Amino acid sequence: MGYYSTLSFERTIKTNRSQEEINTLWEKFKSEQPEDRALFLEQYSFEKDTDGTIRLETEDYCSKHYSDGELAQFISTIIEEGHFILEFVGEDNSVWGYYITPNSVKEIEYIRMVDGKLI
Repeated sequence: MGYYSTLSFERTIKTNRSQEEINTLWEKFKSEQPEDRALFLEQYSFEKDTDGTIRLETEDYCSKHYSDGELAQFISTIIEEGHFILEFVGEDNSVWGYYITPNSVKEIEYIRMVDGKLI
């Protein structure tokens, strides 16, 4: 048994890199990861849209996203402006995510509040 989570994210990454350059960087990045992590990165790909932005694609949004931190790190190397939010919801309803900007990844804190007060 493993831990399944659902991936949720903003749809596009702002970059001027070509599809070929991103594919090359992605393959190099995966090859530099430990084998157990690289295996889980295989489910993701990046596709360039006609407007020049990049879409993150995955084989299955509900999966074992065990390389979430590595995925966030890679996105930080190709994003050139703005931010990208990568979020996950676990099978136990826990939520975690990353706020990604150029060369920076910060974990998002999820705090339950009502009317500005912690619950």
